[in-house]
Amino acid sequence: AEQSTIQGEDGRLRPDLIVHLPGGKTVVADAKAPLSAYLDARDARDENTRRDFILQHAKQVRKHVSELSDKSYSDQLPSSPDFVVMYVPMESAFADAVQADPSLLDDAVEGNVIPAGPMTLLSLLKGAAYGWRQERIAQNAEQISELGRELYNRISVMPGHLGVVGEALGRATL
Repeated sequence: AEQSTIQGEDGRLRPDLIVHLPGGKTVVADAKAPLSAYLDARDARDENTRRDFILQHAKQVRKHVSELSDKSYSDQLPSSPDFVVMYVPMESAFADAVQADPSLLDDAVEGNVIPAGPMTLLSLLKGAAYGWRQERIAQNAEQISELGRELYNRISVMPGHLGVVGEALGRATL
């Protein structure tokens, strides 16, 4: 579900994506990662300017991680695991932020924020789709099992009914 509004304790929350998993579980993904300083760094003409922009980018990412951690989506969605996925549209953007601030990844994970680039998010969504398929298969197997039991019970009663009909026909022909 895209752009769903959740009423939280501190007001309304609006995650970019809520991925619904089997068993009524959900995973929240946020796609508002800051990229302006990173893009400026890519356009920088000298290494010092580039480094300054990358440091600024790392600070912006750290701030965003802190904000996501403070939102506590898992408290608002009881069926959600205790983390939020922070989508970063370029794998290199997060890698450069971590290179500039080596503790960023550990702090993000400690704050229950999981950074995900396009491939990681795709893997998460593929995993969710696989889980749905497995849940559907399990439900169908359970339904087939129930129908099989019912069919067995009905067939096991049938010989008795046929016996009664046979006896009635035998008496009718005498």
